Amino acid sequence: DFEGRGGDNNDDKAFGGRLAYAWLPKYEVGLSYYQGAYDDEGLLEFSATGADVSYTGTYLTIRGEYIETES
Repeated sequence: DFEGRGGDNNDDKAFGGRLAYAWLPKYEVGLSYYQGAYDDEGLLEFSATGADVSYTGTYLTIRGEYIETES
């Protein structure tokens, strides 16, 4: 049961981001990471790591992503 809310339910702060490298106008490779607690006590952690690639042509875009999660 997920509800939208404007407050923080614990003192833990989430951390994450994405780093990508684009070369030539057509190719991009990226890595991403996210980590944070999601319960009211701040004891249950969620983390996600990912890797993605993309190719953009004149008439075609191909994207792929691999994500591994752990809680």
